Amino acid sequence: MQPTVVSVNGRTFKVWTNPSCSELPQIGPLVRFTADNKTKNIYVWEFNSGHHGDVSIGLKLEDPYNSLNFLRGHAAKKDDGTYEMVGSDFLESFVGRLAGKEKVFLSNLLSQSWDWVDSYILVTVWLHSFRERLSL
Repeated sequence: MQPTVVSVNGRTFKVWTNPSCSELPQIGPLVRFTADNKTKNIYVWEFNSGHHGDVSIGLKLEDPYNSLNFLRGHAAKKDDGTYEMVGSDFLESFVGRLAGKEKVFLSNLLSQSWDWVDSYILVTVWLHSFRERLSL
């Protein structure tokens, strides 16, 4: 599938939707992604090209900060050619301020099934570890 060209804040870069295993290496060894649990689409782009907000604006995703439908993170290419989630600035932003609404939101987001994303980027192990670290 051809990537979509996104132009935001004076930058132009490519975003792949549901990239195949052969397309991921073309994007780069370190990528950012946004997974939409409602549509089961994953959007992937080269890590240094833009931020999640840039892609949200450029693709007109309706993904407000408090939406439980979106998982945002970054992943690295492993030696075997697969990509594995290595972090999420969005999720990490909750660390240290887990109280009330934030704790409920994060617990609800992490309680959803994100297994479908593993066919593109392996996220399950990182999400499980993150959830355990926060004792949710």
